[in-house]
Amino acid sequence: MAPTARSFPARLPARAHTRVPTRLGVAAAVAAATGLAVMAAPPAAAAGTFAVTTTADGGSGSLRAAVVAASASGAAAVVQVPAGAYTLSLCGADDTGAAGDLDLSTAASVTLRGTGTVVVTQTCPGERVLQARGGGRLTLRGLTLGGGSVAGAPGQPAAGGAVWASGDVVLVDATVADSTARGGDGADAAGPADAPGAGGAARGGGLYVEGSLLATGSTLRGNAATAGQGGDSAAGSTRPAGAGAAAEGGAAYVAGAVGLTRTTLTGNTATGGNGGLADGDAATAVLVGRGGAARGGGVAQAGAATLPVGLAQVTTSANVAAGGTSGPWRNRPPETAPPR
Repeated sequence: MAPTARSFPARLPARAHTRVPTRLGVAAAVAAATGLAVMAAPPAAAAGTFAVTTTADGGSGSLRAAVVAASASGAAAVVQVPAGAYTLSLCGADDTGAAGDLDLSTAASVTLRGTGTVVVTQTCPGERVLQARGGGRLTLRGLTLGGGSVAGAPGQPAAGGAVWASGDVVLVDATVADSTARGGDGADAAGPADAPGAGGAARGGGLYVEGSLLATGSTLRGNAATAGQGGDSAAGSTRPAGAGAAAEGGAAYVAGAVGLTRTTLTGNTATGGNGGLADGDAATAVLVGRGGAARGGGVAQAGAATLPVGLAQVTTSANVAAGGTSGPWRNRPPETAPPR
């Protein structure tokens, strides 16, 4: 049997929800169930500290340079980020952190700790704010990340508009906002004998987390996971149009345990891709592409139903999950009914 997937919330009014899984409380319960005994930044004495001294993007003392150095150290690290507006403007396809998003490749835990009001904004098209590929725990404390975007190639998926992490993620007094993951549209059929392509899935408009997620005093707002639409059939085709893909987790998609305390989810969306256009004629019966499903306007969790979920004092508003629609018809044969 396939594992049960869960999502929350899809569309809920603005109100606070309290659900504590055990008497231990949310953080302790999730920690006990997952083995994350301390879901927080490592103690200062046990971690190297890398100080940011300029808001410039690149060069000595920059946020980019500090993250690269923390990752290269191979040990637990804290990146100290003073108050300021940090704009990521060095654009380029790069996984070393020299351009595009900030990159971590270490298996050790890394904390980005803001002091005061810290806002980090991605301005490069098609780039996340931060990517953590090494499996180490990532903690974001006292800062705001926004403006990230990732788009799949035609028919390919996209995940984690602001942050993509292969390990656990901890948010403490942090905000992830205004970021998008957009699956690629399926290719249109080149001729009647060709099959149109299906759209690419979208997971985690703000965050894509392959480990567990724990958020305290944090906000996830204005993020969007939008799946790709199906490709159109060609004139006179007998092949169905391409199907739209599924979208999961407007704010976040999490593969492991989830614990949210005093956290707000607002204005996040997960939108399934529309199906492709069917172009038949009097001699052909062609099906339109089916729309893709959507779940978790706020957070979508994948995995077995036994995975822990802890919610306490979580406020939600205007989070929407909307499936895609079936594609339109052109030259529809009168004897052919649309799919139900």
